[in-house]
Amino acid sequence: MTAIILNLSYAGLGIARDLSKKGIKVIGLWSDKSQFGRFTKCANTLQSPSAKKNPEALLKFLITLGKNLYTKAIIFPTNDFDVLFLAQNKKLLSSYFFFPLPSIETIKKIMNKYILYKEAKKIGIPTPKTFFIKNKNELFKIKEKIKFPCLIKPIFSYIWHKGNNLTKVGGQKAIKCNNYQELILNYHKLQFVSTDIIIQEFIPGEDDQIYIYGTYLDKQSCPLGYFTARKLLQYPLDIGTGCLVEIINNPEIAKLGLKLLRHFNYHGIAEVEFKKDSHDGKYKLIEINPRPWDWMSLGTKAGVNLAYLAYVDLLRIQPKNQNNNYSQNLKWIAEESLLRIFIGSILRKNNCSPVKLLKLLKGKKIYGIFSILDPVPFSAFLMQFMYLTLKSKLSKMISLGGSE
Repeated sequence: MTAIILNLSYAGLGIARDLSKKGIKVIGLWSDKSQFGRFTKCANTLQSPSAKKNPEALLKFLITLGKNLYTKAIIFPTNDFDVLFLAQNKKLLSSYFFFPLPSIETIKKIMNKYILYKEAKKIGIPTPKTFFIKNKNELFKIKEKIKFPCLIKPIFSYIWHKGNNLTKVGGQKAIKCNNYQELILNYHKLQFVSTDIIIQEFIPGEDDQIYIYGTYLDKQSCPLGYFTARKLLQYPLDIGTGCLVEIINNPEIAKLGLKLLRHFNYHGIAEVEFKKDSHDGKYKLIEINPRPWDWMSLGTKAGVNLAYLAYVDLLRIQPKNQNNNYSQNLKWIAEESLLRIFIGSILRKNNCSPVKLLKLLKGKKIYGIFSILDPVPFSAFLMQFMYLTLKSKLSKMISLGGSE
């Protein structure tokens, strides 16, 4: 059976490499020239429409592709727009593809952060204090209840990635506010991006106190494999995506993550993220990503290949359980984001010193783009990075979240 991957950024490139090692035919779809995975030798790559920009054209493209395949293929989403697109078009596409995804009802609950936190609290999983507001009057009513610093973010993360919204919010998935004046100022700016906004307690602690449970659950919500990890650095700093992550063994995170996913009768690949509160020592829920994520291939290198587990499960091949037999002391690096942090540290635009960064980089590592066995994607990345540097756009790249 063929595996189809929607988009070939970090997550998609990692899946292509993970499955091709198993002798599986992979077709990788790319919709943007910035996706360096389009140069991989681990997949037959095709340019396609985007679920974000042109879902109707993508639907027609996938139906045509499915009709030309000999058998049904498994299709992997790699971002929230892909997830919603596949879930909404499941009936039309189910004749051609298998989906490592839960139901549309479950997806909607998980992607709605307010519902997610309410459901987590019901089953005793700690969450940061969260307020849902729709207008300025509601914000004023909760003024005395808000503790600073706090975060302001959309109920649905993907909203900030529509159109040029991400530029409007400073390239961040949440904005940190240190006082009420900053909160009001940011709210006025963000209400034109999304009216459904949450104000949330900022969980105290460094980036290296963010822990992740990654897993694949079958249709009975049984984990066929899982691993736990923690972020060492994220970009933007404080509020961003992991760009330096290490495998660790954290049974408590695994227990909390599985409990939450089973509450939703979850099926598919999932990343559940928590942060350890430095004040009370509790692991508090941040989010669930109902799909493959950027550094999922770190688990494969450690011995838990979630993409392959999804593949064999949907093919009804009995896989070997890989529950907790994974290697540790292994790190994953997102080259592009790490370069931004490193340059920002040299220019003193962030609080991560070059010395601290070099210490964090010690140990056994794998990379999001670089691979000796598949070198062209990294060469393409370097060429683009050098081009942007020569065009004096590097300072703009750093300003999109690299400064404090």
